[in-house]
Amino acid sequence: MTNQVRKDAGLWAQVCAGLVERLKGNVRFWLHTDVAMRHWSYDALIADFALGEYVYVTNPPCDDQWLARQYRKCACTFLPSSGEGFGYPLFESIACGTPVVHGDYAGGASLMASCGFGLWLVPAREWRLEGVHNSVRPVYNAGDWVEMIMIVLEQKQRVAEGAVDHLAWSRLGHVWKRWLREGL
Repeated sequence: MTNQVRKDAGLWAQVCAGLVERLKGNVRFWLHTDVAMRHWSYDALIADFALGEYVYVTNPPCDDQWLARQYRKCACTFLPSSGEGFGYPLFESIACGTPVVHGDYAGGASLMASCGFGLWLVPAREWRLEGVHNSVRPVYNAGDWVEMIMIVLEQKQRVAEGAVDHLAWSRLGHVWKRWLREGL
């Protein structure tokens, strides 16, 4: 989770705490982020929500094979974003067979829906303006995320291999390169 401004780490902590309660502590979380403190303090959130024994934090650098092994160990990935344009963790996770819960807003949600994963999108409850450019951001209810994650966990479903192969750079790279050249 890089680009911390677009992540709702407060929601992430609330959802983790809700899952700890719902699953009676029989849960572990993996948080992979570039730094523990920038826009958010993950260390403070982990302490404030008493998540210390439940959260495993890793930081880059790491290679693709290690990252893929980590995703495959997960029963579910959830990305509490305030407007993810693409969201690499979404599609890295799906490519590794792990289902993803994401908010129903912005590019990541649109791509998930177009790939057939729209059932795992959590609707926003409200909208807020944020920042100097009045960016519209979704406001979610942590309980809605917990419920959606529980549905995914109860289904014990894995994602079919190849579900997002059409998003591979080897298939899309030429399109982007042409678009960039035309823009120059």
